[in-house]
Amino acid sequence: MSVDRPLWLFDESRYVGVDYTDGGVVNDYDRQHGSFRDHDEEVRKIAQALGLSELSTVLDIGFGTGELSIRLARLCRLYDMLKKGGKLFLTDVVFGFDPRRHHEAIEAWLSGMRRLAGEKLAEETVVHIRDEFSTWEWVMRGLLERAGFEAIGEFEIMPNMRAYVCSK
Repeated sequence: MSVDRPLWLFDESRYVGVDYTDGGVVNDYDRQHGSFRDHDEEVRKIAQALGLSELSTVLDIGFGTGELSIRLARLCRLYDMLKKGGKLFLTDVVFGFDPRRHHEAIEAWLSGMRRLAGEKLAEETVVHIRDEFSTWEWVMRGLLERAGFEAIGEFEIMPNMRAYVCSK
Protein backbone atom coordinates (compact mmCIF):
# COMPACT_ATOMS: atom_id res chain seq x y z
CA MET A 1 0.00 0.00 0.00
CA SER A 2 1.03 3.56 -0.61
CA VAL A 3 2.59 5.47 2.30
CA ASP A 4 0.18 8.37 1.73
CA ARG A 5 -2.97 6.24 2.05
CA PRO A 6 -5.85 7.71 4.14
CA LEU A 7 -5.78 6.70 7.82
CA TRP A 8 -9.26 5.16 7.49
CA LEU A 9 -8.17 2.70 4.77
CA PHE A 10 -8.05 -0.91 6.04
CA ASP A 11 -4.59 -2.31 6.78
CA GLU A 12 -4.71 -6.12 6.78
CA SER A 13 -1.51 -6.40 8.83
CA ARG A 14 -2.81 -4.63 11.96
CA TYR A 15 -4.85 -5.67 15.02
CA VAL A 16 -8.56 -5.03 14.44
CA GLY A 17 -10.60 -2.56 16.47
CA VAL A 18 -10.65 -0.91 19.86
CA ASP A 19 -10.31 -3.12 22.96
CA TYR A 20 -13.76 -2.86 24.55
CA THR A 21 -12.91 -5.56 27.10
CA ASP A 22 -11.48 -2.75 29.24
CA GLY A 23 -14.24 -1.20 31.40
CA GLY A 24 -12.49 2.17 31.35
CA VAL A 25 -12.55 2.23 27.55
CA VAL A 26 -16.26 1.34 27.58
CA ASN A 27 -17.07 4.08 30.11
CA ASP A 28 -15.07 6.61 28.10
CA TYR A 29 -16.82 5.57 24.87
CA ASP A 30 -20.27 5.90 26.47
CA ARG A 31 -19.35 9.28 27.97
CA GLN A 32 -18.13 10.57 24.61
CA HIS A 33 -21.25 9.33 22.80
CA GLY A 34 -23.42 10.89 25.51
CA SER A 35 -22.03 14.27 24.51
CA PHE A 36 -23.64 14.18 21.04
CA ARG A 37 -26.25 11.36 21.10
CA ASP A 38 -29.67 11.32 22.69
CA HIS A 39 -29.86 7.73 23.94
CA ASP A 40 -33.37 8.18 25.33
CA GLU A 41 -34.61 9.35 21.92
CA GLU A 42 -32.83 6.45 20.20
CA VAL A 43 -34.51 4.00 22.59
CA ARG A 44 -37.87 5.66 21.91
CA LYS A 45 -37.34 5.20 18.15
CA ILE A 46 -36.20 1.60 18.57
CA ALA A 47 -39.13 0.74 20.85
CA GLN A 48 -41.57 2.38 18.45
CA ALA A 49 -40.05 0.65 15.40
CA LEU A 50 -40.24 -2.74 17.14
CA GLY A 51 -43.60 -2.13 18.80
CA LEU A 52 -42.15 -3.03 22.22
CA SER A 53 -44.15 -3.32 25.42
CA GLU A 54 -43.46 -4.63 28.91
CA LEU A 55 -44.39 -8.08 27.57
CA SER A 56 -41.86 -7.97 24.72
CA THR A 57 -38.72 -10.06 24.47
CA VAL A 58 -35.52 -8.48 23.13
CA LEU A 59 -32.45 -10.38 21.96
CA ASP A 60 -29.16 -8.54 22.45
CA ILE A 61 -26.35 -9.68 20.16
CA GLY A 62 -23.29 -7.46 19.99
CA PHE A 63 -25.15 -4.27 20.87
CA GLY A 64 -21.97 -2.28 21.39
CA THR A 65 -21.22 -1.35 24.99
CA GLY A 66 -24.74 -2.23 26.12
CA GLU A 67 -25.84 1.37 26.72
CA LEU A 68 -28.99 1.02 24.58
CA SER A 69 -29.70 -2.55 25.72
CA ILE A 70 -29.75 -1.45 29.34
CA ARG A 71 -32.24 1.29 28.49
CA LEU A 72 -34.36 -1.12 26.40
CA ALA A 73 -34.37 -3.58 29.32
CA ARG A 74 -36.34 -1.02 31.30
CA LEU A 75 -39.12 -1.33 28.72
CA CYS A 76 -39.30 -5.11 28.36
CA ARG A 77 -37.81 -8.48 29.29
CA LEU A 78 -34.46 -9.60 27.86
CA TYR A 79 -33.78 -13.20 26.83
CA ASP A 80 -30.81 -14.84 25.19
CA MET A 81 -32.67 -16.39 22.21
CA LEU A 82 -34.73 -15.04 19.37
CA LYS A 83 -38.07 -16.82 19.44
CA LYS A 84 -40.13 -17.68 16.37
CA GLY A 85 -42.03 -14.59 15.26
CA GLY A 86 -39.61 -12.35 17.14
CA LYS A 87 -37.93 -9.29 15.72
CA LEU A 88 -34.26 -8.61 15.16
CA PHE A 89 -32.98 -5.07 15.70
CA LEU A 90 -29.59 -4.30 14.19
CA THR A 91 -27.74 -1.02 14.29
CA ASP A 92 -24.24 -0.26 13.12
CA VAL A 93 -22.13 1.97 10.93
CA VAL A 94 -23.67 1.48 7.48
CA PHE A 95 -22.77 3.80 4.63
CA GLY A 96 -25.46 5.22 2.38
CA PHE A 97 -23.43 7.71 0.35
CA ASP A 98 -22.37 7.18 -3.25
CA PRO A 99 -19.27 4.92 -3.14
CA ARG A 100 -17.68 7.04 -5.86
CA ARG A 101 -17.45 9.91 -3.35
CA HIS A 102 -16.33 7.81 -0.37
CA HIS A 103 -13.19 9.84 0.33
CA GLU A 104 -15.09 13.13 0.54
CA ALA A 105 -17.98 11.62 2.56
CA ILE A 106 -15.75 9.86 5.11
CA GLU A 107 -13.54 12.91 5.58
CA ALA A 108 -16.67 15.07 6.14
CA TRP A 109 -17.97 12.55 8.69
CA LEU A 110 -14.65 12.53 10.55
CA SER A 111 -14.58 16.32 10.55
CA GLY A 112 -18.05 16.36 12.08
CA MET A 113 -16.96 13.84 14.72
CA ARG A 114 -14.02 16.04 15.67
CA ARG A 115 -16.34 19.03 16.00
CA LEU A 116 -19.06 17.21 17.97
CA ALA A 117 -17.11 14.80 20.16
CA GLY A 118 -13.43 15.64 19.97
CA GLU A 119 -10.28 14.21 18.50
CA LYS A 120 -10.27 10.97 20.52
CA LEU A 121 -13.63 9.76 19.24
CA ALA A 122 -12.71 10.85 15.71
CA GLU A 123 -9.58 8.68 16.00
CA GLU A 124 -11.70 5.74 17.23
CA THR A 125 -14.01 6.29 14.25
CA VAL A 126 -10.98 6.05 11.94
CA VAL A 127 -10.13 2.71 13.56
CA HIS A 128 -13.73 1.54 13.15
CA ILE A 129 -13.89 2.47 9.47
CA ARG A 130 -10.51 0.97 8.66
CA ASP A 131 -10.55 -2.19 10.79
CA GLU A 132 -14.10 -3.17 11.68
CA PHE A 133 -15.60 -3.72 8.24
CA SER A 134 -18.33 -1.11 8.01
CA THR A 135 -20.55 -1.79 5.03
CA TRP A 136 -23.03 -0.25 2.60
CA GLU A 137 -26.84 -0.16 2.88
CA TRP A 138 -27.31 -2.40 -0.14
CA VAL A 139 -24.83 -4.96 1.24
CA MET A 140 -26.47 -4.98 4.69
CA ARG A 141 -29.94 -5.55 3.22
CA GLY A 142 -28.55 -8.47 1.17
CA LEU A 143 -26.85 -9.98 4.23
CA LEU A 144 -30.08 -9.79 6.23
CA GLU A 145 -32.11 -11.39 3.44
CA ARG A 146 -29.58 -14.17 2.91
CA ALA A 147 -29.63 -14.87 6.67
CA GLY A 148 -33.38 -15.45 6.43
CA PHE A 149 -34.65 -12.13 7.74
CA GLU A 150 -37.07 -9.68 6.18
CA ALA A 151 -36.23 -6.02 6.79
CA ILE A 152 -39.59 -4.58 7.85
CA GLY A 153 -38.21 -1.21 8.94
CA GLU A 154 -35.09 0.87 8.52
CA PHE A 155 -34.08 4.30 9.81
CA GLU A 156 -31.06 6.51 10.36
CA ILE A 157 -30.04 7.00 13.98
CA MET A 158 -27.38 9.56 13.02
CA PRO A 159 -25.25 10.10 9.93
CA ASN A 160 -23.74 6.78 8.81
CA MET A 161 -25.50 4.91 11.64
CA ARG A 162 -28.48 2.87 10.38
CA ALA A 163 -30.96 0.71 12.22
CA TYR A 164 -32.85 -2.23 10.80
CA VAL A 165 -35.95 -3.94 12.20
CA CYS A 166 -36.26 -7.47 10.84
CA SER A 167 -38.56 -10.43 11.29
CA LYS A 168 -37.75 -14.06 10.75
